[in-house]
Amino acid sequence: MFKYIISPDTDIMLGLQGLPGFEFNFKDYVQSVNDYKRKTYRLQIQNKSIYFGYNIWAAVGVMTDQLNYEETYRKFEEYKSYSTYIRVFLGW
Repeated sequence: MFKYIISPDTDIMLGLQGLPGFEFNFKDYVQSVNDYKRKTYRLQIQNKSIYFGYNIWAAVGVMTDQLNYEETYRKFEEYKSYSTYIRVFLGW
């Protein structure tokens, strides 16, 4: 995870799990048909502020997730997904 602070209340975060060639490699030593490799990347900008006495935390980001199985007959279960999100938490 990398974090770049833009201001005291705003920052950008980049999270990587599984760089190309160094993917997260799951090994099931009992049933090898469950072995897979996975890559997940997330980029997010977040801000925290106070508004009328409430603490507000908001984040906007994009995420990609890819899963690849070792066994050829499980290829139909592989996926690659992209998502965008907005999260807001309000507290006092």
